[in-house]
Amino acid sequence: MGGLVVCMVIRRRSVRRSQVSFRAIGAATLAVALALPFASAVAAPVAPTSKQGIATISAGSAWFSMALRSDGSLYTWGSNEWGQLGDGTITGRHTPARVLTEVTAISAGSAHSMALRSDGSLYAWGANWIGQLGDGTTASGVPTPVRVLTGVTAISAGGSHSMALRSDGSLYAWGTNQVGQVGDGTNDIGILTPVRVLTGVTAISAGGSHSMALRSDGSLYTWGANWRGQVGDGSNDFGILTPVRVLTGVTAISAGGLHSMALRSDGSLYAWGSNEFGQLGDGTDAPERRTPVRVLTGVTAISAGGHHSMALRSDGSLYAWGNNESGQVGDGSTTDRATPVRVLTEVTAISTSISHSMALRSDGFVYAWGGNRYGGLGDGTTDDRPTPVRVLGPEGVGYLNLMVHPIAVDTALGGTALATPAAEAVGRPVVLTATPAAGQQFVRWEVTPDVAWATGSSATTNPATLVMPASAVTVTPVFAELPAATPTPTPTPTPTLTPPTSGWECPSTARFTDVEVGSQFHCHIEWLAATGITTGWADGTFRPGANVERQAMAAFLYRGLANSAGFSTPGTTTFSDKNPTDTFFRNVEWLASSGITRGWDMGTHWEFRPGANVERQAMAAFLYRAAGSPVFTAPVTATFSDVPVGAAFFREIEWLYSTGITTGWDLGEFRPIDTVERQAMAAFLYRAFNNGYLNDTHLNHPFGPLPLVE
Repeated sequence: MGGLVVCMVIRRRSVRRSQVSFRAIGAATLAVALALPFASAVAAPVAPTSKQGIATISAGSAWFSMALRSDGSLYTWGSNEWGQLGDGTITGRHTPARVLTEVTAISAGSAHSMALRSDGSLYAWGANWIGQLGDGTTASGVPTPVRVLTGVTAISAGGSHSMALRSDGSLYAWGTNQVGQVGDGTNDIGILTPVRVLTGVTAISAGGSHSMALRSDGSLYTWGANWRGQVGDGSNDFGILTPVRVLTGVTAISAGGLHSMALRSDGSLYAWGSNEFGQLGDGTDAPERRTPVRVLTGVTAISAGGHHSMALRSDGSLYAWGNNESGQVGDGSTTDRATPVRVLTEVTAISTSISHSMALRSDGFVYAWGGNRYGGLGDGTTDDRPTPVRVLGPEGVGYLNLMVHPIAVDTALGGTALATPAAEAVGRPVVLTATPAAGQQFVRWEVTPDVAWATGSSATTNPATLVMPASAVTVTPVFAELPAATPTPTPTPTPTLTPPTSGWECPSTARFTDVEVGSQFHCHIEWLAATGITTGWADGTFRPGANVERQAMAAFLYRGLANSAGFSTPGTTTFSDKNPTDTFFRNVEWLASSGITRGWDMGTHWEFRPGANVERQAMAAFLYRAAGSPVFTAPVTATFSDVPVGAAFFREIEWLYSTGITTGWDLGEFRPIDTVERQAMAAFLYRAFNNGYLNDTHLNHPFGPLPLVE
């Protein structure tokens, strides 16, 4: 959609009558340079939606194109002679580049452009030789966006005039006005600032040199150039200076170069005006129609170009007809078509210019075809295309996709992470950067759904670059906890597995009613009780098969290490989910202060999750840190089949195995995410102390060296 540029050499005069006779113009010379009629503002969205907004497209007549991504990013490409691309230059481009953000609607005129931003501000740029930008000035070209109007809800750029709809339903127009296309009752050559034309309006469309407006009651009003009957009131008066009602029951409109289109509530498409190239689609060779004729049914969206037309049907099929000298119909030929032909399927939005056409498909990819003199098709060439081709992506990388999906970063496992950008289209790169919290190290990325990684990146590299899939993505950085401060390296002691000749002996009687003498963990549990690390339950049970909660693990380590005795309990909590009056508060705070745990960084607060069960992999990390994070070189091959190199807590688990604190399972598994039972925790602690990794001089009990109990 775009606009027809009409340059008139005529004595300036103001006419207050509603019509201007062609004969009254006399010998006025008309130099007509055709350009695409511009996009109408349709009440019902015709493009796929996302969380951010509506993705759509707009083809400009001076061989350029615009595309709006669902995240509000505006991309332009093609000819730039008058600065219509809006990038601050007059240099054309053959592939899309981003020029503006926070955009909600776009419209490409003949050689000027318009964009509506999320705050309701209208911006315009490009050709301004007759005031079509609306900023009160004239210039050959303005290559950067200028703010024109506020409180705007819809826009449409025509040949060399412009229209805007404000939130109160008022229609404003400005720019060239030789044939009354502004609609203010005059034919002043140029209106340099917006003037109010009509109220109660819901949709607008600026054509080559005529205009259309849809009111809230479904009535269609048109005005401006009418020498080919494009106003649709049954006449061919040269110019209609004020709006006239043409049709009722209308839901969408589109003004072309010399013809008009309207969609009625029953899905019927009507067209009128010039039919020189078959652009009305009624199958006749009538040169023009001065009143609307029905062309097609089952239609949901329309677009009138310079001399060709397009319609989108309810099944997503795109039909086109009319002038085809540059292949703009898209049927593979350059033969004009007097009736609609099907061109493409699965389409959600359409736009036409004088010589090229565009379509947005349901997968978010943009297609273009027709004239390509200055690279307006965005395929990186200047070759005309008689069939649809996919538009290349920014900088020519991949293909342009307007459906942007968010990248959600979940930092529940600690640390922080950033996805750049935070939303992206399919096939585009997204850079992930993780920043561990104090006492943490990055391990890997967990991404849902599975994604492809760019060359040189993987799930274990940081930063890493993923290739965006055709859906939203959730990214979770996995961190391994480290001590708050790096300890002075000390040699790893060599464990002794020979029971000492003196010290504690396993009793021959059972302390707890649910732990039998001679059972697998009887001696470990008895030792745990003898050291004061556990007292069991008031009912005389130990509950060996119960899971160990994180707060209980804190208590076990607190009681087992002598340095906890001098710990001063803070008056305030480190963790949002652990209050000073809670059981185990002192134990949890000691655990945090000693660097054995950091908890989870939730952005605004930290969580300990005291009631969560301790997994075997977390238990390995707790014991490794409680031992002072001794110097340990992890093997290059994994001991356990279910803990590969680079997995979370790989180093800690390998250390646990090397010390003899664990041997894993018979199948070569460690089972890292299994929860730890109380009886198993007794064995782990016993071996850690007995093998010298938790020094027995730190125990809060009077016993000497401890025998190994298998």
